[in-house]
Amino acid sequence: MRARMGRGLIADDEYVISRCVSFMLKKEGFECRIVTDGEAAMAAMREERPDVLILDLDMPKKNGFEVCREMRADPALRDVHVLVLTAKGQPMSRDWRSRIEADSFMLK
Repeated sequence: MRARMGRGLIADDEYVISRCVSFMLKKEGFECRIVTDGEAAMAAMREERPDVLILDLDMPKKNGFEVCREMRADPALRDVHVLVLTAKGQPMSRDWRSRIEADSFMLK
């Protein structure tokens, strides 16, 4: 019997970024799903809980802050590993890191 592959959910409204991340995760053995807004991310996680969420902060419908806050409040989703992938790298904008319960951060 084959072991279950890890599940990755990529929530990013930038097509090229989401496709590149998906490619890299698939090379590491993950099944990947891509969504382009925060509402779709929450729906996808409730439909099939991922092992890891790659989360952009600036998305339509619900931003990454809202998604992270909502999932951390949900007992079924609070343990999903969250990697924030964002372009917010300027020193003035780094205070957002203290406002989001993510496990890891990476700049685009």
